[in-house]
Amino acid sequence: MNDFLDDLIDKLDIGVVIIDINMNIVSWNQWMVKKNHISKEDSLGQKIFLYAQKLKERAYMEIIEDVIKTG
Repeated sequence: MNDFLDDLIDKLDIGVVIIDINMNIVSWNQWMVKKNHISKEDSLGQKIFLYAQKLKERAYMEIIEDVIKTG
């Protein structure tokens, strides 16, 4: 991710997590750091399911897969 986009996402007053097509976390903003007490460094590269077990449920997986396929 580029520094400008990373800085912009960090300034948002809402949690933002960006994942790649393999479900690895590629961005974890400061809101997420504060609310979850998990550093950006610790979260980057991890599977999103490590921090959001509910996303493994079929309904959520279908949504995620659809977004990945269609953009």
